[in-house]
Amino acid sequence: EVIRNNEVVCLAVIRHEPAHWTDRKRVWFLSGEDAVEARYRDQRGIKISITHTGQYAFWTASSVFNLVASTIVYLGMPLLVANLILLHCCGKPSEVYQKAQREPVNLVVK
Repeated sequence: EVIRNNEVVCLAVIRHEPAHWTDRKRVWFLSGEDAVEARYRDQRGIKISITHTGQYAFWTASSVFNLVASTIVYLGMPLLVANLILLHCCGKPSEVYQKAQREPVNLVVK
């Protein structure tokens, strides 16, 4: 574990599997003037593989503020808030806006 500011930042998990022994047979043929010579080698060992996955992230106050502000803007909250203020919080002009909003409009020209 890697700890920063009393929080766990990184956690490493190490697992083992049954040993995978590898065999490798190699043959070299060397030719000289009069004869051909062969050399044999048997190599054995353990196969080791390393894999890694994960992600690294942490929250800051500015990133949370940016997320909330972006969400509000994308959801159209400014228009909704302006509409509510104009329709309910402006006294006499609000009555005019409410009547204008409820009045049917005929856009078909005869």
